[in-house]
Amino acid sequence: MKYGKYVVTDPSDVKQGGLALVYRSVHPEFQIEIAIKVPSPPPDIPDHYKEMFYELFRKEVENTGKLRHENIVRTFDAEIPPGETPFLVMEYLPSSVQELLSCKGTLDWKKVVQIGKEICAGLKYAHERHPSIFHRDIKPANLLLDN
Repeated sequence: MKYGKYVVTDPSDVKQGGLALVYRSVHPEFQIEIAIKVPSPPPDIPDHYKEMFYELFRKEVENTGKLRHENIVRTFDAEIPPGETPFLVMEYLPSSVQELLSCKGTLDWKKVVQIGKEICAGLKYAHERHPSIFHRDIKPANLLLDN
């Protein structure tokens, strides 16, 4: 499976989000782990809604590429080829708050405060951009950690 110059090394290593698939791979030049995000519209969606769906993804590509903050996943590349599936290439982060909670059950209050501050700092930065950027899907599975 290939998206532009990026090869998905293990198609079974995929995370399914509500509206996208995220594959783990390796950047061909930098030799670092990356995440390739590909929109995944529901199969029964009418064609006219599919265009709106892809337009939302295009906006995400535009917006995330402009963000530079230590608490926001870095975007490395993106392609929106006409007539083909668009994709976004981001830094790979190995775990999420959801996975951390699944492993540990509960967290020390100091860790909760630290994670909360980092989330707020990233959101504040995004909201202060012009135009403002809003996440729209904040949940433990989408709060990624670099360990």
